[in-house]
Amino acid sequence: MNRLRPLAAWPLIVAAAVALASCGISPTGVIQAGEPATAQSPSSTLYFLVRGRLVAVPRLTPGADVATAVRALFGGPSSAESAKGLVTELPALPTSPVVQTGTAS
Repeated sequence: MNRLRPLAAWPLIVAAAVALASCGISPTGVIQAGEPATAQSPSSTLYFLVRGRLVAVPRLTPGADVATAVRALFGGPSSAESAKGLVTELPALPTSPVVQTGTAS
């Protein structure tokens, strides 16, 4: 009969553990915290001329490295940018420029 006494206490212990585990935390709804995160496309800021003044033009590019920006700059303004009066004074090159990065020797 002594064995029944500890077994009878288990339901009481489980009930107390469940009550204590959920104590003091009330459920809440969804908290709005702004727009979901999105990936940004690589972009470069190119500088072209409008009536002799430099104008910064953000442009989506396939990469955000120096070589991509230089190639885009030598490529000149897009047709939409040209329609807005943007021009370049860089010479037209027969081939795409070669860009080397690193330390100067």
